[in-house]
Amino acid sequence: MGPTYFLTRRPKNVRSEMALLVAAYNIRRMATLIGIRRLMRAIQA
Repeated sequence: MGPTYFLTRRPKNVRSEMALLVAAYNIRRMATLIGIRRLMRAIQA
């Protein structure tokens, strides 16, 4: 999915970093599945 290590050290920061990685992964996956134009329209709606 991404890096196998975290840039941050404390548990709270690691959770935040992981949440960002997962969000980015899911957005890229949606863009691949439905296309960037439909994704942008859905975000604006």
